[in-house]
Amino acid sequence: MKRMKRVVIAVPNYILRDEYGEPSSPPIGPAMVAAALRRADYEVAIVDADAENLSMDETADRILAFKPDAVGISCNYITKHNPTLKLGALLKARESNLFVFAGGNHAAAYAEGLLELNGPIDVVLTGEGDAEAQLLLKAMSETGSPVGVPGACIFTGGKSTLLAARGHVDDLDSLPLAAYDLLPMDKYRRFELVTSRGCPYTCSFCASTEIVGTKVRLRSPESVVGEIEHLRNTYGDRFLWISDDTFTAIKKHAVGISAAIEQFTPPVKWSCFSTAVTLNSEVLTAMKSSGCEYTSIGVETTHPSQKRFVGKRVNDEFIADTVKRCHDHGLRVYGFIIVGFPGENEETLESRYRLIEKAGFDDVGVNMLIPLPGTMIWHELVRDKLFDPRKLETDYLFARVSDEGDSDRAANLTASWTQLTARQLIDGVNKCREIGKAASPNYVPRDMGKVQQQVCA
Repeated sequence: MKRMKRVVIAVPNYILRDEYGEPSSPPIGPAMVAAALRRADYEVAIVDADAENLSMDETADRILAFKPDAVGISCNYITKHNPTLKLGALLKARESNLFVFAGGNHAAAYAEGLLELNGPIDVVLTGEGDAEAQLLLKAMSETGSPVGVPGACIFTGGKSTLLAARGHVDDLDSLPLAAYDLLPMDKYRRFELVTSRGCPYTCSFCASTEIVGTKVRLRSPESVVGEIEHLRNTYGDRFLWISDDTFTAIKKHAVGISAAIEQFTPPVKWSCFSTAVTLNSEVLTAMKSSGCEYTSIGVETTHPSQKRFVGKRVNDEFIADTVKRCHDHGLRVYGFIIVGFPGENEETLESRYRLIEKAGFDDVGVNMLIPLPGTMIWHELVRDKLFDPRKLETDYLFARVSDEGDSDRAANLTASWTQLTARQLIDGVNKCREIGKAASPNYVPRDMGKVQQQVCA
């Protein structure tokens, strides 16, 4: 068998680039996979076509110029589904013997969609890539088969088949530093850092646990400090986004990491995702003291009839108290709201208006619900024949809703399982945003750029 030695990790560009804009932060997942492969003595390159705004042909040219034996395509979001298939097909058309694999949240949750009809993707890795990629390439070099590789999924017998249980990294401190040197770091205006993996919450609309699971695994404060020092010493001082699914899931960890960050001079300015039930005075004091400027909390909905869709049991008063507590500690707080849960009607939609008005967020991010593969909502809608995945136009499922244009397609899709029209949903999203601005005590837009979230496409 041919020894696979040279590998390219590719981040494809969006099909409809203008709707997403430039990425705010480096693709941390692909950079960590590349680092793990490099430590295993592979020669590795990263092509971030998203950051460099490359066309498909330009992306393929850049990849093939490296003369790779294998290419791994990052497919982290539903809107990267078609770009992954198109890039894979283009690479195969030029180099028919090239080994092409894919990974990331969307790939893990919807392997059958990427592998169906025996297309251009040879293998999908459904677990953590820094644990699985080197095992896959080793197996392909030695036996020519991915059989036995943790998390490897292939198309065989007319369907996708998982060959072995997914791989996870228990000791996050054992991982090498992400391969930032392989990325065009001048293209990103902030740093991204992961201090934990796993999320204990089981929200019906979120696909994150599909790949990282519900068990929370932690990095040590020393490991996190080392990475921040490297980033600052090498690339200068930038805003830091801690992109853990829920940074405050384990309070002791949040306090410990905050205390470690506090040592830096000049102070680190940073933000994170959290959940209302974890934001007590101790955590908020530690976060603020270390330079945290704001936190974003997923609220989605508090209507009693929709609580089964979200992994938190909170009401309007609890959210309002949490927001006030954040403000009292000098932190801005931003709320994520989702419109369009199954059965959504005028009453449930109006409950969002009351929630946002009462809470007094500094800003709100309001998204239309789009079912993601692997989630409870996806399976329920398919089971109840309210949704046909084969008709999903993934290129048009934007993380924002406008009054006209292609993004109306998302509203038309969502309306099919609600009691509202697409027009009512769009108007509802816009009204939520308007109320959010009016209700904010000191409106400050959330400075995170056009970062795609897994809560909705």
